[in-house]
Amino acid sequence: MTQKQGKEQIERLTDDFYQDEKIYLSKDFQETEARTRFIDPFFSALGWELNQTGISRAFWDVHREFSQRDDSSTKKPDYAFRKKEKNGFQVKFFVEAKAPWVPLTDEKPVFQAKRYAFSTHGKTPIVILTDFEEFRVFNAAERPRLENPLQGLIKDYDIQYTDYAAQWDKIYGMFSKEAVYNGSIDALAQKTVKVKKTLDDEFLNDISEWRETLARNIAIRNKNLTIDELNEAVQRILDRLIFIRNLEDREIEDENLLLNLVARKDDENAPYYRSIVPVFRRLDGEYNGLLFKKHFSEDLQIDNKTVKELIRNMCYPVSPFQFDIIEPEILGRIYERFLGSKIRLTEAHQAKVEEKPEVRKAGGVYYTPEYIVKYIVENTVGEMLRGASASPPLRGDKPGSSMTPEEIDKLKICDPACGSGSFLLGAYSHIAGYLKKWYAGNKAAKKYKDDFYTGADGEIRLSLQKKGAILKNNLYGVDIDPEAVEVAIMSLYLKILDEGFDKGQALLFLRGHILPDMTGNIKCGNSLIGSDFYEDKETGLFPREERKHINAFDWGTAFPGVFAPAPPPLREDKLGDRASDVERSRNVQGFDVVIGNPPYVRQELLTEKGYFQKKYEVYNGVADLYSYFIERGYTLLRDNGLFGIIVSNKWMRANYGQSLRKWMKTKHIGEIVDFGDLPVFVNATTYPCILTLSKSAPNEQIPVTNVKTLDFEDLGEHVRANRFSLARKSLSDEGWTLANEKVIALMEKIKSRGVPLELYVEGKIYSGVKTGFDEAFMIDDETKMDLIRKNSINSEIIKPFLMGKNIHRYEPIISQKYFIFARRNINIKNFPEIEKYLEKYKNRLTPRPLSADKETWEGRKPGLYKWYEIQDPIDYYQEFEKPKIVYNKFQVKPTFTYDDSGHFMNTAIFSIPVESLELLGIFNSKMGWFIISHICTEIQGGYQIIWDYFKKFSLPNMDDKKKQCESLDTLVEQMLAMQKALHEAKSERDKEMLERETAVLDGRIDKLVYELYGLTEEEIKIVEG
Repeated sequence: MTQKQGKEQIERLTDDFYQDEKIYLSKDFQETEARTRFIDPFFSALGWELNQTGISRAFWDVHREFSQRDDSSTKKPDYAFRKKEKNGFQVKFFVEAKAPWVPLTDEKPVFQAKRYAFSTHGKTPIVILTDFEEFRVFNAAERPRLENPLQGLIKDYDIQYTDYAAQWDKIYGMFSKEAVYNGSIDALAQKTVKVKKTLDDEFLNDISEWRETLARNIAIRNKNLTIDELNEAVQRILDRLIFIRNLEDREIEDENLLLNLVARKDDENAPYYRSIVPVFRRLDGEYNGLLFKKHFSEDLQIDNKTVKELIRNMCYPVSPFQFDIIEPEILGRIYERFLGSKIRLTEAHQAKVEEKPEVRKAGGVYYTPEYIVKYIVENTVGEMLRGASASPPLRGDKPGSSMTPEEIDKLKICDPACGSGSFLLGAYSHIAGYLKKWYAGNKAAKKYKDDFYTGADGEIRLSLQKKGAILKNNLYGVDIDPEAVEVAIMSLYLKILDEGFDKGQALLFLRGHILPDMTGNIKCGNSLIGSDFYEDKETGLFPREERKHINAFDWGTAFPGVFAPAPPPLREDKLGDRASDVERSRNVQGFDVVIGNPPYVRQELLTEKGYFQKKYEVYNGVADLYSYFIERGYTLLRDNGLFGIIVSNKWMRANYGQSLRKWMKTKHIGEIVDFGDLPVFVNATTYPCILTLSKSAPNEQIPVTNVKTLDFEDLGEHVRANRFSLARKSLSDEGWTLANEKVIALMEKIKSRGVPLELYVEGKIYSGVKTGFDEAFMIDDETKMDLIRKNSINSEIIKPFLMGKNIHRYEPIISQKYFIFARRNINIKNFPEIEKYLEKYKNRLTPRPLSADKETWEGRKPGLYKWYEIQDPIDYYQEFEKPKIVYNKFQVKPTFTYDDSGHFMNTAIFSIPVESLELLGIFNSKMGWFIISHICTEIQGGYQIIWDYFKKFSLPNMDDKKKQCESLDTLVEQMLAMQKALHEAKSERDKEMLERETAVLDGRIDKLVYELYGLTEEEIKIVEG
């Protein structure tokens, strides 16, 4: 229907309603009649097909609900309008229909509709309420509140039926099928509401409050509980209640099951919690699984007020969450952040929730984005299913063909740092999707009749029994956090209930085992440390808390069905002490796929370095934890198995990554996808890369992609479009450069003919001063003059000072800041005025005694320095007073300049005490930036010019090119003078003239630098991109 035809239809509908308005507004005219007579034709006029026949429901434009439970808190919206996209049909907006006599300002219908849209986590925030008499559009991206029905109302689309025809162009331009396919709804959703808190944030806030409320009450009423028991009990109770709320909203269990248990008034003194425990017992008998197994938490005392408040806050109408709509992946993501905190007990046995120390130091918990999980799963699990990497014992004599359900039953997939289970959920979804397609093409095979059924919409559905078999047969995980293990299992349970099921049939055929017991698949332990940690040690000497911290885990013992025991192999002699429990099991089988996102724990938090040094080939004393997860993940594979992981990319260039690079070069590297400094993880700069390994013969050509933007629809397509091949032989132990062959060849030429910066400057490069509290030591010009006026001796320790913002390319250094250089072992009594000046900061300057609480200490970190001294020793301070090249540690473009005024500087700046202007010219040239971009780590659109990387900067051999060096020296001297003149110029004409002249000079400097490096025209083109 065209826009014009649609308008004609709307005019007929509005005339009809106007003529018999009294009838249509009576209570005799019900919602179903309003849908048929007015609302369906309204959306048909917008070009939507509401009665598609001859095609599967999966391909319909509009899905309609015909719930008989209009007063239900779990009722779905009446219409879901969908758009076909690359990844299938996506719901773009919901419509909730009402009878015309129902006021659209009523709290409950408005809240229910917005609640449903809100629970989609921003995927479908737009919801329309209409009874045809009115048409009201809401953006439900923010937490809906029952008492505020106008919240989120988009006033431009709050329209009475009498205005439909007059405003048809606006309505059609936003809600017609044509407009929606052109992105109108997406634009509306982004434009209308600036969301301060997403569903993630709101649910995390609520569940954190539930935990704290519950923990406080349990701690007070159950004084015998230990910290671990309290954490476990609170977690188990919350998980059970959240799981039951999911069952209620999925209409598997009775609506308001929990709410009814705390709503009774017959005996308010009877413990509510005691009345809930029988429900747990019943569900254990019906569902099996971990969550409802008999648990000590069932015997705890909990106040009625606490239980009632907790359940009311989880249920309609207080809760804004529709639990069946919140995807298990999103719930797991929320739990990842939730588990970043732990309950602790005070001496008075009161509960307090605090962030874990390792989380605090890492700056928070960062969950893996869904598109990353999907990509890694597709390129590991997906490869296996397609038969690309499958081989005996899985494939028998049929390598290269797609896997059958029988073969899939043998597939073993593991996440060795599973957290809340995001990668296991991704693996499950991929296998389930594959099997649905497989069964669709093999419907006639009778042996699979119990594995699937055809739904009312004609679509293939996996039976609950088959879904459970995927969990039990295929998925394994380990995590050091017991609460994370429980959440991972719960997330998997919720996933297999996603499509609902017939509970009566399930109980009949599964005999009380609706959910598989996953305690043999998902286990708590330290993936990196086996029981051999205690070899040659007396276990009893280790306190219980330390043993719990270590949590040694033997893979072969934990998963005997994966690692078949066998006589020790000959290669164990070769490995010696490095042979782990995995190698000792001979790894006859192992996992087919290992995937995950291990913790990026910094090396200073590791306490078992001696063990890592003894057991891991990739060991380095300052390596982060993920390095060991890479080696461990690989050793868990069976031959031809696949390993996919997302980790920091710093191992490619950092010194600590050298042993990992050497180890990696001996493996089959399936792929490297490097994101540089892109914010893959929200609110964190982690420099991530995706790494895929295969336990097979090393490959000579490695597929590589440097991802430069996150603005793509599909990561897989983006990678395929930008992938290039990197020769293994081009990978250097000193650092890996992920570039094409021409760039690699040029970098090799530069390196082979040049001199490393480290040798050229004899290692003399210096970081700035770290005071520990800048506010005390940094002073302005007025304070400096005052201190010197009081006593001229003070000038001896007051130094001109630079900050990062004072450094610009070739520009003269101008700073109005000064620095009290109270170095170590200074006799402060010689400078009484400065001592008095610093006195006012004494509390903030005093170093913390080791016995003091670091959380409450006001002063600086512990150290062998006095309160008035700067925090770190600067034994090389005399170098600052010499002429030097200075530069910012972080640069988005070359930022090197020359200082001959004896400035000191902060830690954002490095200095090289040389008078070599030709060196300054090289650093600031296009050639210099090209080298920096291939040896330094990306950060926020620029590079970190730290010494570990920068010392490898290859300088041309200038001994036999004296003439070019002299010319370069002269040009740089001119550039410094010209930049000074430009800085001092006042008229726009002078500035414009000087800018043109500096551009010419820049070109001449670039040309001379190319000559010094001996570059050809072709190579210059590579440098200049």
